[in-house]
Amino acid sequence: DQSSGKSSLLCMLLGVNIGYTSEHFATRCPVRYQLEPCAPSHGWNYQFENPQTKEFENVTQEELQKKLTTHFEKVIGRQIVYNPITIKIYSPVCTSSMTLVDLPGLVGKGTDKIKQQQHSKSYHIVQEYLKKQNNIVLFVQRVDLDIGSLNTTILDEVQKRTPDKVVYCLTHFDR
Repeated sequence: DQSSGKSSLLCMLLGVNIGYTSEHFATRCPVRYQLEPCAPSHGWNYQFENPQTKEFENVTQEELQKKLTTHFEKVIGRQIVYNPITIKIYSPVCTSSMTLVDLPGLVGKGTDKIKQQQHSKSYHIVQEYLKKQNNIVLFVQRVDLDIGSLNTTILDEVQKRTPDKVVYCLTHFDR
């Protein structure tokens, strides 16, 4: 579900706070974080993929945060889009390459047309990634929500995967 802490958890797993998090806007498209090891002397380095040109540019951590904020708040706005953006992270503490994908959370089903469209798009994006066989699913769920308000359709599908391909994480214990 949206606002369950997926982006914050991915930042923690990446070892650096570069993900887009906000109380007002959520992740609105898949964000691929391509993590690559580098020599400790090189330190952390980042590249942001320009969504229009598909070219990568070197950016600082602060510039990356600004680009993500601009992309989500000004370019995409409140809509959910299928086109992913890619961020390359060169890490002095990483020992092997991996790609982490932050997906839009499922927007609650509602009565207004925009909310229903957002739910449909976010659900479709999650479905597409669940079809990929070689991935490991990190299923993030808020512990403070009533089970009746959850989008359990995706949970049902995740539970059908082999147990060694799923990690469950409960968030919001502080609530």
